[in-house]
Amino acid sequence: MRVRFFAWFHAMNIIRHAALFIFVLQFARWFANYWQPVTADLVYAVLGVVCTVELVMHRQPLWARILVQAVGVIITHAAVLNWEWYGPLIVNDSWEDTLYMMQIFLMQFVPYVWFGLVAWLVYVLLSSLLQTREQVFLITVLSVVALAIADSYTSVYLWDETALVVISGLVLMINRHFTDFRNRHPHTWKHISEYPWGITFTAGTLVAFIFLMSVIAPNVRPLLVDPYTAWNQLQGRSVNFSQKEDTPKALTSFAFNLVSSSGYGRDDSQLGGGFNYNYDPIFRVNSKVRSYWRGESKSYYTGAGWLNSDEVSEMQVFRIGQEILPEVEPDASLPVNEFTQQITVLNEQDPPKIFGAYPMSRIDMVNGSDELDVFFLKNLMTGAVEKFESDVQINSYTVTSAVPVASEAWLRQAPEPDLEELRQYVQLPDTVPDRVRQLARDITAGLNTQYEKVKAIEFYLKTNYAYNNMPDESRGRSEDFVDRFLFEIMEGYCDYFSTAMAVMLRTLDIPTRWVKGYTSGILNDESSYQYEQAYILSGGEYSPSMEMTYIVRNADAHSWVEVYFEGYGWMMFEPTAGFAAPVIPAPRDAADEVVVPVIAPETAGETSQAEVLASGYGTIITVLVAVLVVIVIGLILWLYVFRTCRIRLGHIRQIMVRFGLMRAPVTPNEKIVAEFNRLMRYFKRKGLDREEHQTVREAVAAWRARFPSVDRELLEMLYGFEQAKYSARQFSEHEASHYQRRLRELRKQVKKIA
Repeated sequence: MRVRFFAWFHAMNIIRHAALFIFVLQFARWFANYWQPVTADLVYAVLGVVCTVELVMHRQPLWARILVQAVGVIITHAAVLNWEWYGPLIVNDSWEDTLYMMQIFLMQFVPYVWFGLVAWLVYVLLSSLLQTREQVFLITVLSVVALAIADSYTSVYLWDETALVVISGLVLMINRHFTDFRNRHPHTWKHISEYPWGITFTAGTLVAFIFLMSVIAPNVRPLLVDPYTAWNQLQGRSVNFSQKEDTPKALTSFAFNLVSSSGYGRDDSQLGGGFNYNYDPIFRVNSKVRSYWRGESKSYYTGAGWLNSDEVSEMQVFRIGQEILPEVEPDASLPVNEFTQQITVLNEQDPPKIFGAYPMSRIDMVNGSDELDVFFLKNLMTGAVEKFESDVQINSYTVTSAVPVASEAWLRQAPEPDLEELRQYVQLPDTVPDRVRQLARDITAGLNTQYEKVKAIEFYLKTNYAYNNMPDESRGRSEDFVDRFLFEIMEGYCDYFSTAMAVMLRTLDIPTRWVKGYTSGILNDESSYQYEQAYILSGGEYSPSMEMTYIVRNADAHSWVEVYFEGYGWMMFEPTAGFAAPVIPAPRDAADEVVVPVIAPETAGETSQAEVLASGYGTIITVLVAVLVVIVIGLILWLYVFRTCRIRLGHIRQIMVRFGLMRAPVTPNEKIVAEFNRLMRYFKRKGLDREEHQTVREAVAAWRARFPSVDRELLEMLYGFEQAKYSARQFSEHEASHYQRRLRELRKQVKKIA
């Protein structure tokens, strides 16, 4: 017995939105390579909510679906972002305090809200646009081209996404084809619909066959070549597809392994290439002082990267609670800020180094105990501290740091260091080009003190080069890493900036070393909230003695420079554009503060809440919310106009009449004709367009066969139209009003059954 497929229209609608969801999801997966995990989760959740609403409410008006989707998007943001309600805090004595607290509340959704709204907008627009096979084909082709270009010319691997876009596009085209066939040939469709599984099997087989052929197809040489290859072939030079002939030797070792994930690396001998941000948390720090968390330093520059010096290093083995020997004894007159940091490891591995604010004076506890039999090893040349011959798994540790504090005036008067004792820190290979040395001399021309020269080069690098985690190494030809960065690539990330500063200072005989570790990280939600409350309660001043919790991620891995000052020791400097080192305050009884610059965002990626507020952006949040409301309202209005007033040649008259640019129908006969034309446009939007070869009567006959329950009403509207347009009969205003009323009722009936 033949069984009719359950609600063919519903089935095709489900297939359409499922394919559309997969289609849009591929672009979200593309950009997820650059987002924080919570951002990607939010976008996925928003797309799921919007798709579900479209499936469940497909018969409802557009404005109703948009409204329900808006509610769902708000709930999704609240659930994914785990927001807190500051209700009691919003009511304050003054409007300024109330506005400020509202800004703090809304900052929980910034910048994530924009990603969610864009995902919502893209889905709704595509759902409205993809109404014909031509539109589906065009959007699919453009999407494949965009993904292919990104896959070919960026570090992101997008073959899977491209394949899924092609498959979902094919499904959308097949779905659109069946929908059009059903509307144009209802009698034939009625017969075909009695064999649903045959149609489904045929369509599925077609898609599977195309996918299978794309997988098993053999690799062939491309018919077209890229401009670089074409130019070299024109010059008579061969091109190796794995490596261009004139690629610098310094690049060959990683020519096809340029992209990695951010994190604390072990091998620094070959710097360069790009990386993707990895936001996995590494450890958590509880500290009253914000700092960079130092790992180790390296002193031997090879022209391509950094190695440890061949000089014999002095080592210290120590236990919990034992004083750690400093690399340099600072001037006794300098005040020292001593503070502790409690570090909790957030993965299951031992930390590669013991991280903490530099210089560390002792390790007070390990895993919450000061009695564990754990030994540590410190390299007195690099400052690196690590676990030594112990089977104890380190899950947490407490470090005390004693940071000397020097004023700018003190550093300007610091004597010249003894280069004989520090010769390894002014080492440079003979291959460093002269233009690097000349640039350093030009920047520091007319400056007398070491401190002034250091600050001049730091400022030059910050202001003349761009931060980019995917620098274009193809522009580099020089064998020397610093030379390529300064004169050819002119963009990069921390390794580029810090190495350039260290090398340029060494050309001036200023002792430097290259340092790596982590930036401060981001405040957790509780600390961020407490920080802002302390700011309000203190009358607009941040407390320097509050213990905060910082989450340090792989994305916070960083490198910087330390410069040797006689009488002080090693002082950090931050040359990377968009970064700044934290301020280490002096003890309360000291008059001066450390001269390191103020804190700035730690990464070039997404910024934390506290950083945005502290940088002054919180004042515009109210305006952004207002703009958001306008955007949502504008979207609804635009979609309404798009769905009801499509600008086509057959609709120009209607639009001009609506805006008063053309005379509207004034006689009863003209009104009846205009109303029937509106009915025809309504059926066209439902996929029941009149074919070119069809007369009006033939088109109405097809509609009657499609909607037999309104057969009588359709005939009534047809007869009225024909008499008003072709006969000599003159209708009255009452008859025209009756015709309009009957036609509106007909449209409502068709809408219910369509």
